[in-house]
Amino acid sequence: MIECLSMKSPPPPSRSEGGRLRLEDYLAFSHILVTVVGGRLGTVDTALAAIGHTRHVAVRIPYFATAALVAASSDLILTIPQRAAATFSGGSRLCMLGPPVELPEFGYRMVWHERVHAEPDHAWLRRLILKAVHPER
Repeated sequence: MIECLSMKSPPPPSRSEGGRLRLEDYLAFSHILVTVVGGRLGTVDTALAAIGHTRHVAVRIPYFATAALVAASSDLILTIPQRAAATFSGGSRLCMLGPPVELPEFGYRMVWHERVHAEPDHAWLRRLILKAVHPER
């Protein structure tokens, strides 16, 4: 599930009856895009394009935590996985809002420098993380 984070004050964008952001409000705000590879578009942009809309991405950041800090000190909207949104909104200046459209799940990636690729300790840690995320593997 995907959620949006917005600063609580000034008042966040209004919600529709279903508890989601209204599409026109969502599109009126500028956004933060979390992208590890530095792409110009993300999952949200693809979903919006499918219904004939685009959003303005003001900032591209490679980390969820940093993006949440920026969202907490700006009027930008951040759209991220629900578990990350819940973590970053607890006790902070951020509120969680449902996105205006159904969005596919975000994919996660592990990224590391090539110099540690063959190191046994690093390989062990990557396997441990993968097993924690995908126990069936």
